[in-house]
Amino acid sequence: MTLEVGPDETVLEAAERAQHQLPHGCRMGICHSCLVPLTDGAVTNIRTGELHREPGPVQTCVTRPAPHAAFDA
Repeated sequence: MTLEVGPDETVLEAAERAQHQLPHGCRMGICHSCLVPLTDGAVTNIRTGELHREPGPVQTCVTRPAPHAAFDA
């Protein structure tokens, strides 16, 4: 699946707009229910500003993709 994520959207919001359901809970980055594997690229955590580049779990409710990020959801 490929999503267009707007500049003010999280990955979770973009998925929902595209009518693709991803796991989620609190929507604030607290419960970690929204974790999905980052498979390529990078994302920025909007709460901390931290850039994640390594493959592994990321929280879709508090991340925005950097260019060329891909997810296995």
